[in-house]
Amino acid sequence: MIFYNRHGQAVVNMNERGQLFSFQGHPLGYIKNDVIFTYQGQHLGWLHNGWIRDSNGHAVFYGDHPTGGPIPPIRKIAPIPAIPQLPPIPSLPPLPPLRPLFSSVWSQYVDTNFFHFR
Repeated sequence: MIFYNRHGQAVVNMNERGQLFSFQGHPLGYIKNDVIFTYQGQHLGWLHNGWIRDSNGHAVFYGDHPTGGPIPPIRKIAPIPAIPQLPPIPSLPPLPPLRPLFSSVWSQYVDTNFFHFR
């Protein structure tokens, strides 16, 4: 599945195992039980109703048929993704915080900077 940012640009590609990659093939993180983590074990947010949401509940990226968020822009044509690199072995993830109320506001994160340590 491809995820797009608030400008309609394809930013993240997810495989069938819930692993998230940049279009350059770099491993970014993974999804387990709708919770998004880095490979270092840091909690980043949630996958909910076709939206990747940050830890404050704001919309970061949207997938095919998102519901319950801001109005997504028209998608631009996605580039052909590079062959993904082997992702690292994930650290033991912490218990995620309680989910916030999900908002109809866009997050401050626009691109793969969402996956970098904060």
